[in-house]
Amino acid sequence: MRTFIRYIKKLVPLPIWNFFREIYLDVYFFFKDIGPYIRNRNYCGITLYYNRGNHLIQRLEREIVFEEKLCSSIVQNIEQKGDPTVIDIGANIGLISTYILSKIPTVKIFAFEPGPVQVAMLKKTVEGNHLGDRVTIYSYALGNNEGDVAFYTHKSRFIAYDGLLDTGRAKKPKKIDVRMTTLDSWWRSNNHPHVDAVKIDTEGAELLILKGAEDFITSVKPTIFLEIEPRNIQVYPYTHMDILQWLNERNYSLATLDNKVIAQDNFAEFIAKEDTFVARSISSR
Repeated sequence: MRTFIRYIKKLVPLPIWNFFREIYLDVYFFFKDIGPYIRNRNYCGITLYYNRGNHLIQRLEREIVFEEKLCSSIVQNIEQKGDPTVIDIGANIGLISTYILSKIPTVKIFAFEPGPVQVAMLKKTVEGNHLGDRVTIYSYALGNNEGDVAFYTHKSRFIAYDGLLDTGRAKKPKKIDVRMTTLDSWWRSNNHPHVDAVKIDTEGAELLILKGAEDFITSVKPTIFLEIEPRNIQVYPYTHMDILQWLNERNYSLATLDNKVIAQDNFAEFIAKEDTFVARSISSR
């Protein structure tokens, strides 16, 4: 069903899609936006905190596990590592991290999330479940430089679309300033920790984050799970092909989550059907 919806979204012009999507969501959330702003629910055996109207939670009404294919792929990649370490970039309210925590009791997660609403909910989940020894939260953005940068936020139900640039996928963004650093800088300042896997879902800023992590990536060679969504990338000065080229030049191969290898001549075919991929270091195999 999700593949069908994604296919239709790529056929329908964005303004038309957003118009009808807004009508549906306005009606849906008219009935949902009643009651306390901060809410919680059991998710994978953990009490997950979220804000009223969050549309990611709406997905859990039709999916048992959020982004199950991605979550399962990450767990399969790290479950034999002993005491694995994961970096979750664009952690949002922690749906991916929560799943990983529920499956691997020994995992250590470094979660990066600059969105103020998202990071507040994530902190409540970590504190409420006494996960502070397993999850470290950083409330700033990662990119290719350091300093204060603009960050576009949205009304509470659309916070999944928050990012460094306005992708136009949700209306009425609000621009705030957030701190940005690079993954290389973080890695060096934390004594070069070993990391088994990195997840990047940052609404189009993925290549900026990779460029700011070159020393870390070439030294540690983690498995990288990343979103590559053309509708997000279109507002950035690069394309999905630039991401593939950057990875290939650093001896990384890109594949679908079910291990179909991506190349220049077939990338368009795969990216029309899915938006989450895995990059693996060729030299570390």
